[in-house]
Amino acid sequence: MENEVFECEVCGGEVLAEDNFCVNCGAIFTEGINCLNHPSDSAEGVCVICQQAFCKNCGDMVNSLFLCYQHEHYEIIENYARLTGGQDQNEINFLNDCLLKEGLHSIVYSRKAYPLNVVGLDRWGPGDFKGRIINEFKLMVPLNEVITAQNILKNFEEKAPF
Repeated sequence: MENEVFECEVCGGEVLAEDNFCVNCGAIFTEGINCLNHPSDSAEGVCVICQQAFCKNCGDMVNSLFLCYQHEHYEIIENYARLTGGQDQNEINFLNDCLLKEGLHSIVYSRKAYPLNVVGLDRWGPGDFKGRIINEFKLMVPLNEVITAQNILKNFEEKAPF
């Protein structure tokens, strides 16, 4: 039956009967899908960011998501990837507005411990946890919009007068 919905055995996400892979986790359901870089090798999964199939030498499961080695560096929270981040909330909100105007579903995410920088405590403002800034504003987009969002931001930076 067309448009029949099933549950992915790997992540539990919804997939259509005609789908070859799960867009939520990258699990492959059918045989005969080969690696983009090594056409003679069977693909192990489909990168949830670039939607390309890769073998075990080109990608791997990272926290239950298949990512190619080109995209494995992204910080991913709840199926949103961090494009950029910083301490300047206005800058991140501006970039978010630019992506929203292009029809993307971007969000600004922050785990700020306190809403304002208190005088004298500014030096602890960013925080640090294993080399990552804790109190930053993160510009996040759904995994399937990362490539498009990167291109929009790249074009924006090239045209910026500053």
